[in-house]
Amino acid sequence: MKGEEHLWGVLNDKLDMLSATNHMAEAIRVGESALEIAKRSFGAGDVRLALSYEKLGLLHEQNGNRSGAKAYLVNAHRFAGQDATRR
Repeated sequence: MKGEEHLWGVLNDKLDMLSATNHMAEAIRVGESALEIAKRSFGAGDVRLALSYEKLGLLHEQNGNRSGAKAYLVNAHRFAGQDATRR
């Protein structure tokens, strides 16, 4: 798990760099990989899972895909709410 947590962090850094340089298609691919790792590595109440959904949703929105963004953002909100209720 520790290795996957590290990989998740590395992928998120890469995603941020790609997004900042407007390489949206590649950023979305990296975001999808980070989300898959988050699903395997973190529990449903972990804020990192919610963050993965949120980042991917925002990337889709920035890329002009509002309908694609909505599903990710709804999941981000749902998982972030689970994290808040556990505190």
